[in-house]
Amino acid sequence: MRVIKTAGAQTWAGTTISTATGFATAIPFTTNDTLMTVKVWSAAAGKTVRLKVEDASNGAINCETDAITTVAGGWDTLTFNFASPAGAPLNTANTYNMASIFFDFNTAGAQDTFYFDDVMFVPSPPPALTQIDLPVTFEGTTVNYTMTDFGGNASNLVVDPTSATNKVMRVIKTTGAQTWAGTTIGTATGFANAIPFTATDQKMTVRVWSPTSGTPILLKVEDAANGAINSEVSVNTTVAGWDSLVFDFSTATSAINLANTYNKVSIFMDFNTAGAQDTFYFDDVMFLISPPATLSQIDLPVTFEDTTVDYTMTDFGGNASTLSIDPTNAANMAMCVIKTTGAQTWAGTTIGKATGFVNAIPFTAIDQKMTVRVWSAAAGTPIRLKVEDANNVTHTCETEALTVTAGGWDTLTFDFANPATGTATLNLTYTFDKASIFFDFNTAGAQDTFYFDDVMFLVSPPAALSQIDLPVTFEDTTVDYTMTSFGGNLDSLMTDPTNASNTVMQVIKPTGAQTWAGTTISTPTGLATAIPFTATDQKMTVKVWSPTSGTPILLKVEDAANGAINSEVSVNTTVAGGWDSLVFDFSTAASAINLANTYNKASIFMDFNTAGAQDTFYFDDVMFLISPPAALSQIDLPVTFEDTTVNYTMTDFGGNASNLVVDPTSATNKVMRVIK
Repeated sequence: MRVIKTAGAQTWAGTTISTATGFATAIPFTTNDTLMTVKVWSAAAGKTVRLKVEDASNGAINCETDAITTVAGGWDTLTFNFASPAGAPLNTANTYNMASIFFDFNTAGAQDTFYFDDVMFVPSPPPALTQIDLPVTFEGTTVNYTMTDFGGNASNLVVDPTSATNKVMRVIKTTGAQTWAGTTIGTATGFANAIPFTATDQKMTVRVWSPTSGTPILLKVEDAANGAINSEVSVNTTVAGWDSLVFDFSTATSAINLANTYNKVSIFMDFNTAGAQDTFYFDDVMFLISPPATLSQIDLPVTFEDTTVDYTMTDFGGNASTLSIDPTNAANMAMCVIKTTGAQTWAGTTIGKATGFVNAIPFTAIDQKMTVRVWSAAAGTPIRLKVEDANNVTHTCETEALTVTAGGWDTLTFDFANPATGTATLNLTYTFDKASIFFDFNTAGAQDTFYFDDVMFLVSPPAALSQIDLPVTFEDTTVDYTMTSFGGNLDSLMTDPTNASNTVMQVIKPTGAQTWAGTTISTPTGLATAIPFTATDQKMTVKVWSPTSGTPILLKVEDAANGAINSEVSVNTTVAGGWDSLVFDFSTAASAINLANTYNKASIFMDFNTAGAQDTFYFDDVMFLISPPAALSQIDLPVTFEDTTVNYTMTDFGGNASNLVVDPTSATNKVMRVIK
């Protein structure tokens, strides 16, 4: 389009890029997408070109921004960013369906000639896609679901032919395709992580849609770097339509060798038969983890990480649940629930067997909330949680929460003080030791996939609490155990996952949390009294539970009134999936303790220098260690632990561990702590 700004034309002379009715569709501005580009030809560089967008039916709704030409006598692609307007801001709630361009804006016309072309809206590029990994659900928006077909197969990601809310992979075995035509589930590089085969766990499941029953489906696993390392199993479909097939590699002719790596999977539809333009679908490729032989009854909190707990679920109404790998974090276990096609509107999953939890849910007049982490493909999905007496099904209470994230995790709070319409109120005289979860409640099943994890009871602090101080044991009901998390951490006071009679602090470092995400062991005001560092006593201990050994845990002490005064020490865990008593010696810190300063605030950093990946940690018993003096007399009765001239060295045996500490109930008293 040529535009001549004629002699005498107004300084604001312009050209609307359409008729007065504007564009056929509105410009799709979003909070993140605010750019347009126009190719412009100008005789001179340095010319101001303005672009204005507006509502064709209401000119008062508009936004305009400028760009400067950089080429003389040639074409220049100018970018117009409406996030930096010359006047009214861009409001994405408005409609912008008209655009006008102003050449040499704010200068009167002088018979200058301009050209423009290629008026475009510039959407943000999609995020970089992550490598495919188990479980494969085809619902993740950040995963690369590129398949690798061979032998004549043709695959593509489509909507489930039986459920419009579900995505699946369609595979067409074309006419003339080889008898061995197949589809590698991913690119040639395979999965991000190896399939976690063990001596006892060698099963995988795949949901397959076949037009006929009795069709052989072969699943092959191999080393992406060495195809000679492989194993394969064939299973026949049992129905025409969707079928959940189990592939047991312990029965394979080419046995699984646990010394090898298997990180690539291929599926062969109607194996050993030439292609005849047959269509198949597959979905939900998962690895099955067997429970150990002897398992304890499930109890709160439910994390799906304890290998000694029986995580058998009780499905009803058409649900199908499986313990599987978190779809967003291969290091985390979660419960996958599929609300199958035709499942009842009330289909649900009891969290455990029909016998419920070991202990009753500790509802009180004040504490009536539970939380559950939920993954749903859609936001706004109603999730119902029901509690009941495992021995009396008439004693129940139900409440609901809505998901807010599409294709991601939400921590939903279920407040039983506000029961669902038409359901019973919470009766505190009843025993509630069983819980069931209902996904997309009141909607019939459509093969929708959900996950849940971290089922917890919320304990409120009492109204009037004293300021936290060392030692921190999390057992004193009069102390304010409010933590201050930062960098993305999530903390909650809860029952020790290994000991129901102990209270600890849980810290979740969620996906996306900063490498420096941490938790201050108090409110920002810090501890009630300064940590009593001396020239000889500069050690603190913290009990830490980490899912892995070798995890760096950093402890930082500082002046609550002046963060520039600080010191920090990092110690690695030595135990995986268990408690570890870590000693932090600040005499070794790079930023040495200055005894003239005050240190009355402590923060703990789990897996320091690593970004969050939905990892769960716990800590307890934050204490200051007091060393005995150098020259000490032999111990004698009475033993009070208060005499600084006595040698209070203990002699542990059979696995005990003792140390002299401040009395957890009285900061002015010293006692001997013994950990069995």
